[in-house]
Amino acid sequence: MNSPHDSIQPDSISTAADVIALYIEASEKSVQQEEAWLKRFPRFAAELKEFFANEADLDQFIQRPATSCSSQLGTDRIDYPAESLINRPRLGKGDTLGGSFKIHDVIEGGMAVVYIAESLTSQRTERPAVWALKTLHDFNHWQEFRGARGRAAERSDYEKELQLFRGEAMRWVNLGTHPHLIHAVHVLDLEGKPYIQMEYAEGGSLADRLRRGRPSIEQCLRWALQIATGLEYASTQHLLVHRDLKPANVLLDGDDVAKVTDFGLAKAGLESVHSSRGPVDTVGEHLSDSRAAGTVPYMAPEQFVRLGDTDVRSDIFSFGALVYELLIGSQLFAERPSCFMAAEDAPLVQPHEQRRDVPHEISACVMKCLEYDPVARHVGFNEVLDELRPICEKVGISTGQSIPYVLFSGSATDRYLRGRKVSTLMGLHEYAEAARLAGTDISGDSTCVEYWINKGVSHGELKQYEDARHCFNRAISIDGTNAKSWANLAFVFLNVGEIGKAETSVSHAVGLDEGCAEAWHAKGCCELLGERYGEAANSLARAWAINSHDWKIATGLAMSFLKLRKRPSAVKFYRRATELAPMVAETWRNFAVALGDYGIAKGQQESIRDSLVAIDQAIHLDPDDPQSWLESANLKWDAGHDAVEVLADLDEVQRRDPGNEDAQALRQEVTATEQYEEEMP
Repeated sequence: MNSPHDSIQPDSISTAADVIALYIEASEKSVQQEEAWLKRFPRFAAELKEFFANEADLDQFIQRPATSCSSQLGTDRIDYPAESLINRPRLGKGDTLGGSFKIHDVIEGGMAVVYIAESLTSQRTERPAVWALKTLHDFNHWQEFRGARGRAAERSDYEKELQLFRGEAMRWVNLGTHPHLIHAVHVLDLEGKPYIQMEYAEGGSLADRLRRGRPSIEQCLRWALQIATGLEYASTQHLLVHRDLKPANVLLDGDDVAKVTDFGLAKAGLESVHSSRGPVDTVGEHLSDSRAAGTVPYMAPEQFVRLGDTDVRSDIFSFGALVYELLIGSQLFAERPSCFMAAEDAPLVQPHEQRRDVPHEISACVMKCLEYDPVARHVGFNEVLDELRPICEKVGISTGQSIPYVLFSGSATDRYLRGRKVSTLMGLHEYAEAARLAGTDISGDSTCVEYWINKGVSHGELKQYEDARHCFNRAISIDGTNAKSWANLAFVFLNVGEIGKAETSVSHAVGLDEGCAEAWHAKGCCELLGERYGEAANSLARAWAINSHDWKIATGLAMSFLKLRKRPSAVKFYRRATELAPMVAETWRNFAVALGDYGIAKGQQESIRDSLVAIDQAIHLDPDDPQSWLESANLKWDAGHDAVEVLADLDEVQRRDPGNEDAQALRQEVTATEQYEEEMP
């Protein structure tokens, strides 16, 4: 039987966190008996029992293999054994999926399937009953399809594709909401497979619409503007490349609003199966292997060479091919792929030469998108939009930048819709505009708690804590039983250093609703500040179990594990925060520091390299943050980089924060080491 180290005297331990830290340190070396620890440290028996009770729940989040940062930091892995997906009966209309969804319709492709299904568990009456759930076929169908095309179709290949599908799907989920992107809400693990739960667009796809005939010029321009707006958001705010843009991957809602779907799934080998008429990927051959991914008539020349060479300019080429088809009614590269045309530098017929009512300006914009050389195309979709907007305005199409996002049209109340607009703005980190719009909402209905919470959260993110406090107090005065109001008020108190008041607010929040993620998150933050790290880990784990899409909860868990000396777990949660908030510099800086420390402690060169990639990303996102430059200098110095590089980073700190004592201390250390080495014989 293992027991705590005999050399440690119980009376010398002052806090439960210290005992838990010792337990974790010992458990990483050998299996520990919980009863032995309870007997050894009876003063902390209650805290230890709570920690032991939650440790199994924590492990389900942290005991998963990490992924290299330099390979784009994949999501947590879940094993999907192919054996469990063999010879299962196919699901059809009327069947239930995972006990949570009733299937209304099935749309099948070669390797993928989409179930149009009604949620059986939703408690929110204002939300729609119907979702689209996409996944790979079960193993037998998948194997038959792949084998018929001469591609690898072993069980191990299938399991790898399920993993790849889940990873790419998680990146799509992390996009959040935008009016011209299909909203991927969750990646669900049901009955042995991952499913993307996403918004259902009842209007079919642009591929369906094109079969009915060529749209008007005005409609083509409207759709082009909407598609480019969605892709501009995905590429600039989340650095996400689509890789398979085509009419089948643009869906229409009931109001004919265009929404791009299937982000990144070309890389996962999934073709589009959204058409109401069945598989839509009938033109060309859908490619997905180590060299290329996409659909031939829409692929840029460089996509035929190597997938790793693609960036947003490849999506711009595909966008040009799509808009060309909308305008003309036929595919530009139906007979000869772009790679062959580019090799011969073959001229392309401009849209206005085939259809006289096409404005020359839109023709020129499309042709620039279709340049064979990526360098000659628009640099990003922001440049495409700069050309599209004046063209659209000439024909009377509004190009306003409002967020008219209605995820569940036709079934939501006006109050819900207005709240969604503010939530969307907050998701885009447009907090000033969110606060303004929430204020407008309050002017129309000052009794709505959600409006006050939205306004308070926006002010809090802007560090306007007095305004935030006022908003949450108003929300509480309207409904004192709303746990979110109390939890958010606690965050305000934490930020202004009023810990006692924060703990009182947290007590109210948890007491009112134990299912409120914000309440447990606030409780965990209070416990972190109180140096009760084991308790903090437990509280934050409960918050994470309720809401695993909040990067701040992931960050709090990472900090708890770091304090508990459970460094690998801290690294994994810091990494998860970067996946949830890839445009927030703080997440990359935290991850870089934790990963670098871990790599140096363990002598893992790959972790050290990845930490430098992560800190570079933090600097790219916020070059004015002196702390990121300082951490870059520290990481480079610890990794043995040349002193010149380290001093260059310290110069950047000096420009932004001249009095930074940590930077001055590191500069002295670097300079002294250099002098010592120069004096060495």
